[in-house]
Amino acid sequence: MALVKCRECGAQVSTQAAACPKCGAPPPQPPRRTKPEVWAVAAALALIFIVAISSSSPTSQPPTREQATAQAANPQRQARLAAAGLAAGLLRMGMKDPEAFVLTSLLVMPDGTACYRYRAKNSFGAVLPGRAIRAGGKMLLEENDADAFQRAWGAECVGKSGEEIAEQVSRAIERAKSSPS
Repeated sequence: MALVKCRECGAQVSTQAAACPKCGAPPPQPPRRTKPEVWAVAAALALIFIVAISSSSPTSQPPTREQATAQAANPQRQARLAAAGLAAGLLRMGMKDPEAFVLTSLLVMPDGTACYRYRAKNSFGAVLPGRAIRAGGKMLLEENDADAFQRAWGAECVGKSGEEIAEQVSRAIERAKSSPS
């Protein structure tokens, strides 16, 4: 048991308390620690994704020599795509059944915002569609952050154009799953 400062009134509150005894606000939760195995898988996914993005084009036709040179010479673009792909891998790992996760769309905007559409199993085993958005370093899921998600999705994803990379990310995830760890 530890005592922490209430974020509303500043009183000391036990981390095991259901609410602050002074103002009734829920106590702040201690930060979660990420397991080293998760970081190792994330690093492997990032590496595979960077290689996949570097060696493939988001369109069905191969890029011209000029397009390929321009894409390879743009490190900000590579970083945006790699970050979006890594976040897709982490999104997959956070699902109830990561093996059932299917990324159906991943649209990366020029500012780095990523709009995800996917299908995943819920706790009852039903496969349902889902959406997520990664903007400004935050990941919002439709089912967890309903109001904030709807505002962000409407502002950042609806009617916008970006680079569709779901196919490349899905291939990278498959390679990561089949490679020996």
